Amino acid sequence: MDDSEVKTGESVDVVVEEGSILQFVQANFGEVKEDTEDESVCLHITFDNKKKKKKKIVVGSLHPKRCPQLQFMLCLNKNFQISHNGKHVSFYCYGTKHNNRR
Repeated sequence: MDDSEVKTGESVDVVVEEGSILQFVQANFGEVKEDTEDESVCLHITFDNKKKKKKKIVVGSLHPKRCPQLQFMLCLNKNFQISHNGKHVSFYCYGTKHNNRR
C-alpha cells in the first residue's frame, strides 16, 4: 500500500499478508473541484471482527481548506477496506508493509 487512490463511491481492498503488519500513516485529498471546497469528508476503514461481522471505524475527517491531509500511525495486521463519504473528491492513502516474522 505504498500509494492508493480511493475514488468517490469506491473502496480499496488492502491485503495484509500473514505475518506482516501494515503501517497506515497518511491520507490526503486528490483533486478537489471548486464546488466541493466546503465539503468535510470522513475516511473509514472496514474489517471483519471476530464474529465475522463488518466493523467500520472512522480514521479521521478532512476538509479541503482547513485540513487537506491527515497524518497518523495505525498498525494493522489483517485485511481491510478504505473508503470515504465524499461526493466529488478522491483520496490518496499511504502506508508501508513490514514483515513481522522472526
